[in-house]
Amino acid sequence: MPRLLDVPTVCQITSLSVSRIYCLIAEGELRRVKIGRKALFVEAEIRAWLEAKIDASPVRQSATA
Repeated sequence: MPRLLDVPTVCQITSLSVSRIYCLIAEGELRRVKIGRKALFVEAEIRAWLEAKIDASPVRQSATA
């Protein structure tokens, strides 16, 4: 069974605010699982989304290179 994360944990992992997390849900960027009133996220999906964002970021060259 996949490990599920709550919103505060996703905020901590991603360094994003609660409101930004909910915006990403509304935009279809993140998928949530609702159990009762609680929004939960599959940990592997959050980590994969974050890795994709990191991979898509331009690599900055240092000033000394």
